[in-house]
Amino acid sequence: MGKEWIRSLQKLVIEEISLDLSIEDFKAFFKSNQEKTSSSPSGHHMGHYKTLIEGIRRGEPAIAQTLVDIAHIALITTSPLDCWKTTFQVMIDKGKGQFVTNLRIIQLVEVDLNIVLHVVWGH
Repeated sequence: MGKEWIRSLQKLVIEEISLDLSIEDFKAFFKSNQEKTSSSPSGHHMGHYKTLIEGIRRGEPAIAQTLVDIAHIALITTSPLDCWKTTFQVMIDKGKGQFVTNLRIIQLVEVDLNIVLHVVWGH
């Protein structure tokens, strides 16, 4: 079964992947994530960014748009932000006992990099 799964992932991509980011992508990403989730080595929580969503809802999208623009420029110029170069790998107990085989590893990256990865590779 494992080999079949890996073969299913091997696919020639013939269409260009869009690198466009928008306020709508920003809103959709944060709407689907919990506020208490910490997603970055710097400790920024989704709640910080969800506050920006409230600004968009009130017709004040300037700060959110600036963040989207910075991420987009970093992406299209292949110039990652310094904070994107730091990640943490954390082992979390699955709740099945105290053995190493019962741990899962997650990787924490900056929230704005998470948006970029979600939008670009999530398609």
